[in-house]
Amino acid sequence: MRVWIQTAVVLAACQVAAPATQANAEKWIEFAANTDRSQIIFVDVDSIRPDGKLVRYLGKIVFSPPAYLLETGQVAESFVSATVDCGEKTVAVADSFLKDSHGKVVKSEKSDTLVFRKPRQASAGEKVIERLCTAVARGGGFEGASGTAQKPGVSLPPSGSGFAINAEGWVLTAQQVVQGCSSVSVFDAAKSLRHATVVASDPAAGLALLKCDRGFTAAARFREGSGARVGESVTALGFPLPGVQAGEAGVFSGTVSALSGLRNNSSQLQISAPVQAGNSGGPVLDTSGNVIGVVVPWFDAIKLAGVAADIPQDANFAIKGEFAQIFLQAQGTEFQTAPSGASLPKDEIADRARAFTVRVECTPAVPAK
Repeated sequence: MRVWIQTAVVLAACQVAAPATQANAEKWIEFAANTDRSQIIFVDVDSIRPDGKLVRYLGKIVFSPPAYLLETGQVAESFVSATVDCGEKTVAVADSFLKDSHGKVVKSEKSDTLVFRKPRQASAGEKVIERLCTAVARGGGFEGASGTAQKPGVSLPPSGSGFAINAEGWVLTAQQVVQGCSSVSVFDAAKSLRHATVVASDPAAGLALLKCDRGFTAAARFREGSGARVGESVTALGFPLPGVQAGEAGVFSGTVSALSGLRNNSSQLQISAPVQAGNSGGPVLDTSGNVIGVVVPWFDAIKLAGVAADIPQDANFAIKGEFAQIFLQAQGTEFQTAPSGASLPKDEIADRARAFTVRVECTPAVPAK
């Protein structure tokens, strides 16, 4: 349910804030979340004020890992002062502000006019409205519901994915995963920790190269020869659920939808595999188990392309394997290639790939005063 990131983008562009009110909120309860819990919506239940068919409240969206907005950079939380019309099932935002992962307010806006909008059907926004209006109609009753309490400012460490490219401890990932990190940790399939150094980072290519303090027993191989083809089946691996499913890489199947990305970016593929933000930097494999791409989910692709478009719900992107090889060659780093031949069973591809796919965790750098 990507509507909540899109909502945050809209709020950043067209609403306004008085941060002091939200900053004093004390009792946050989880009301809804998207499927991979990368965006969780909380409501301060002490702020809820019924007024006839209207309900006023303070809410926030926690992004894990932090989202990226072109105007502000990294955003970890979006706070809003909102009003719900329970009769029409619509919501309007009066003011808002955005915080980065260090708790710093990076944007605040205020609106003197309430514009009510209907959220998408079956979206997290619709669930929030339904839960608010139902509870208010029966006189409250938020305690003990499906949500959990949380103090403002609490979020999981930013994390993404990557994969070993040789046995000597070198890892390829997406540049977005390690941007602004003071330190980087890498966890292999056995959950074994490795400390990593960012050796090279290229925002234009969207790639970063890490060197771990220990090697790996398995490494990926890039496809030799021809690039990806439209319609061919692909398998993507990564860790989309930081803190929930960190022990084993998830496996996502799809096809190559197009041979270019946003703004006809020729260095990217468009894929239908349902990857999420935590998959950033993970491998995209062909039916022989060879790497043909590096995952950059739709929101990261917006950053790379410098656009703020409404991307189709099933669109995700990957940096083409041949461009990843050029990046590695420029760093003088050894990697393996292999021709793609007979197709392997999907479970065999998954087993092989899990051995070299890693979780990359970033400790954000503290900004200078």
